[in-house]
Amino acid sequence: MIEFEHYDKPVKNTDKNFKNLIFRPLIYGMLGFVGFFIVLTGAKFLGYVLGSLNTFEIDLEDFYLCIVGFFLSFLIKFLENFQENKKSIGN
Repeated sequence: MIEFEHYDKPVKNTDKNFKNLIFRPLIYGMLGFVGFFIVLTGAKFLGYVLGSLNTFEIDLEDFYLCIVGFFLSFLIKFLENFQENKKSIGN
């Protein structure tokens, strides 16, 4: 009979791996998106109040920049968690 004892540990850690490798980076990505959006909106509003911009408007390009913030934050946290998991498996 074939036994799969070496598969017990990864199956038990699936929930922990999901939280560390998927859920946390998504949360940090959303925070990056919101952070970029707040900074862009604040800068545009300040420009409007000071008179350097004639109208206060949020363009599609602003959302593209916020998506860049999402991916940067997601990628940084994903790589940090991936590195931490790699260290814990090696020990």
